[in-house]
Amino acid sequence: MKRIHLVALVVAGVLTLLALTNPPMDAYERYVHDNLIVASNKQGGLRATLGVLFSGAASSYVANATVRSNYLFFSVYQTHLGRRTYTSLGLMGGIFMLRNERSAEAVD
Repeated sequence: MKRIHLVALVVAGVLTLLALTNPPMDAYERYVHDNLIVASNKQGGLRATLGVLFSGAASSYVANATVRSNYLFFSVYQTHLGRRTYTSLGLMGGIFMLRNERSAEAVD
């Protein structure tokens, strides 16, 4: 009987930790902002400068194109930019890219 209580306590603790560290939407926006800066710095020169200058506006645009599905213990972020869909997972305070898909073009 004590083992069941211990398991229940551990499970409750893990679920509480997951719920408390589920990243909010502004964490996703910071994640996009940071990744835009890193990507532009890899380009160097003028692109790096422009990336730093416009990364804030770009990350706000991306955040506005994102739908967050909150599942209490984790979140799924789906960003639709043109024909691309980016799916990310928010878990334990971090954001992790899961998929980067290109939509099929419509045939007329």
